Amino acid sequence: MIVSVLAGTINAMNAGRGEKRAATGSGTASRKRLAPFLVCLVSFMAVVDTTIVSIALPSMRWELGFSAADAQWFLNGYALGFGGFLLLLRGAGDMPKNGLSGEQGGDGGG
Repeated sequence: MIVSVLAGTINAMNAGRGEKRAATGSGTASRKRLAPFLVCLVSFMAVVDTTIVSIALPSMRWELGFSAADAQWFLNGYALGFGGFLLLLRGAGDMPKNGLSGEQGGDGGG
């Protein structure tokens, strides 16, 4: 269901790509809806991912012979690494997109 909502929002954004949009800002309205949705989806996936590791940790401890302290270090390291990777991707998403159809960045003609 989430994927179909996301796909519908992206299709709505791409529908008027080659045409000039009306002054009402219909393209920006769909982008404004997409941004909070993606933020919530990423936050949810981070919580689910860490929960899955926490649930799998007892069997990993048993199989690999970890102590309780080692398991806690493993969980903390995994959560920090995953969070750092999300911050890295956030920085990549904030980079200007020069040369992409002239919508952002590039030469303003002036």
